[in-house]
Amino acid sequence: MTFPGQTSDIAGAVAFMASEHARYITGTTLFVTGGRYG
Repeated sequence: MTFPGQTSDIAGAVAFMASEHARYITGTTLFVTGGRYG
């Protein structure tokens, strides 16, 4: 990664998890890392 993440970089993931589309998802961790692992 060449730049630090911004709030707007994770906004889509947060909006999805808060929506009705994610109603069947429970007890999980969603890693929004921009491809960075570890």
